[in-house]
Amino acid sequence: MRWHKDVHKEEIGVLHHPADGMAWKHFDNTYPDFAKDSRSVRKGLASDGFNPFSNLSSTYSLWPVILIPYNMPPWASPNGINYLMSLLIPGPRSPGKDYDVFLQPLIDELKELWDGVHTYDSYGACTFKLRAAVLWTNSDFPAYAYLSGWSTAGRLACPVCLEDTRSRRITDKQCEDILKQLEEVATRTTGKAPSNSLRKHKRGAKELNWCKRSILFDLPYWSKLLLRHNLEVMHIEKNVCDNIIGTLLDIEGKSKDNLKARKDLEDLNIREELWLKKTINNKYEKPHASYTFTKEECKSFCQFIRSVRVPDGYASNISRCVSDNNKLKGLKTHDCHVLVHKILPLALLPYLTKNIRGTWIELCQFFQKLCSKTILIFDIEELRQGIVIILCKLEKIFPPSFFTIMVHLCVHLPDQVLLGGPVAPRWMFRTERHMGLYKRYVKNMARPDGSIAEALW
Repeated sequence: MRWHKDVHKEEIGVLHHPADGMAWKHFDNTYPDFAKDSRSVRKGLASDGFNPFSNLSSTYSLWPVILIPYNMPPWASPNGINYLMSLLIPGPRSPGKDYDVFLQPLIDELKELWDGVHTYDSYGACTFKLRAAVLWTNSDFPAYAYLSGWSTAGRLACPVCLEDTRSRRITDKQCEDILKQLEEVATRTTGKAPSNSLRKHKRGAKELNWCKRSILFDLPYWSKLLLRHNLEVMHIEKNVCDNIIGTLLDIEGKSKDNLKARKDLEDLNIREELWLKKTINNKYEKPHASYTFTKEECKSFCQFIRSVRVPDGYASNISRCVSDNNKLKGLKTHDCHVLVHKILPLALLPYLTKNIRGTWIELCQFFQKLCSKTILIFDIEELRQGIVIILCKLEKIFPPSFFTIMVHLCVHLPDQVLLGGPVAPRWMFRTERHMGLYKRYVKNMARPDGSIAEALW
């Protein structure tokens, strides 16, 4: 638990642990009494929901709240043995805006840990006052709203840009703005209160997209943190990959180049060659776009994906996602991660124009560099500038409907690496793998209720 201070040697300009990030260093400088004892624990709070019975038709879900210690070296910190499941929230649906009700007992304990609790050090054969703090939360984008209080839906969905959706904010100024904005949010009861309930409330103009003041602000240090909530890189990759694959293969329901997108082009009076054309039968015909595969190209592309072989344990069998009609369906988050990093840059080489193909490959390389185990600060600056140029290139190629909030969030990912260090300790992949352990507890239980809590006990 002392590795980050007693063993870890910082290399100037290199990030390979959360302790190298600006957020960790800022916390130590702000609270030197906490930092002087290397046994003080820094943790991340991760939460996500899953169906314990693997029945997609069931509405029942469980939401574990897991604390992840970061004091240990990179090869030990992600180990599930060191994860602490502090809460297990059951329910017929996600906790939603009532998440804070369930977090209240944990917040009370975190306040106590911030003040310190007497603990026995078996290595030093002495007692000391153990202190602990949560540096940030890890979650996918929907759960981000539950933990932060900022609604991730609507025109102000970006939790970094806030009300200024056209510019990037300086971190310190953003923190000040958040505290001022939360003062405008009225205090309301949660749960099934008959009146003044969050569920019935309509936000005022000054409240922007804030739906509540997160209970995490009750922690004495929470307002001083530089990075309170992480944008989950792998889920962003998943959404971007779905946009790419859906548009390239023209998958119904997944393509961002649908009839409405073509009508948008006509309304904006741009790219006249892609406007819908009326046929003799008063139906609309969609001209073929340069960024979409032909039927033969779809077939060839899917044959390549079906032929890909990877080492055991590296990825799942992605060929299972290739359907008989030459489409890709049922891609999981890690499937998209492997596709974007390793497969798509090769698979796209024979197709599309050099300009379109090159832009896609640049986007794949952006994610590959971003997810490196060790990353240089100099490279972060290149990524920060590079992703803006890549999105500008994509804007010249694709219709406006392609640019969902998840595509926009790519702009903020390099800044979060600079604050929090490498992506791997802060993403949800290992946490979701760990949740698979909880699901196995349910399946292996002989009890009719299949209780995870009983199994752990």
